[in-house]
Amino acid sequence: MKKLSFSFLILLPVLFVFNFACTKNNDVLRKAPGAADFLPNKWILNSVRAYPTRDFSGTDFIGFNGNGKDYYNFSNDGNIYSYTLGIYDTCGYKLLPNDSTILIYQVKKGIKAEIPDTATIIAISADSLVWWHKNPYGDYGRFSFRK
Repeated sequence: MKKLSFSFLILLPVLFVFNFACTKNNDVLRKAPGAADFLPNKWILNSVRAYPTRDFSGTDFIGFNGNGKDYYNFSNDGNIYSYTLGIYDTCGYKLLPNDSTILIYQVKKGIKAEIPDTATIIAISADSLVWWHKNPYGDYGRFSFRK
């Protein structure tokens, strides 16, 4: 019996240390929030600027400043409900697993386009969203939103 209690006394501190060394810290293991966490929201359009180059160098040649009423609402149902310049519109969207590419599907007469437009997220947080995309004319649009 003495041998068993002596072994137990030696084993107890080892188990104690081992238990704390293997304790998971859930705060550390959580994935940092990304576009999938922030994108589904109603975003107020701040501005749209068009540039001749992808690096947005040079002077923007088309500009639009939001009036506080213009918005894009990225819904959880895979649609974007927007209101811009007094016009309501609906498009489909899909955020790709890379967390930075948004496929935007135009909807005409209730039919979703098969070939999407592509937007690339430059920055996203709980309060702001900035993306760019190349329009059909070869210019690069930079869209800025806030909550």
